[in-house]
Amino acid sequence: MKALSDFDTFKIVAKATAKWCLFVSFSDADTGVMDEVYKAAPWLKNLDYGVVIDLVVNGDGIVTFDSEQECWAAFHSTVGDDGPTKTNPYKGPVKVYACVCDNTGVLLSENT
Repeated sequence: MKALSDFDTFKIVAKATAKWCLFVSFSDADTGVMDEVYKAAPWLKNLDYGVVIDLVVNGDGIVTFDSEQECWAAFHSTVGDDGPTKTNPYKGPVKVYACVCDNTGVLLSENT
């Protein structure tokens, strides 16, 4: 028997799909503040609204990207505990944790 953490699963998904991925987690967010969620992570607007609602309600999730550049662009526009980024000046109440995993399952960076 083996228990898998969220990050174990994250790395397995990235490697198995050969996709660059973000693990995202939402603090102080619920479906009543979706405008704030989109301000903290504007790239989420590219996903189906129902998928984003599921991510927020569940509190976290994994998003795959078609390219490394697309993944890094999303990461760099995501406002986490460190506050605004070079590409996103948002200073509101919602923080979105983001962690990058490359397409071989190696964790690279997080925004905390």
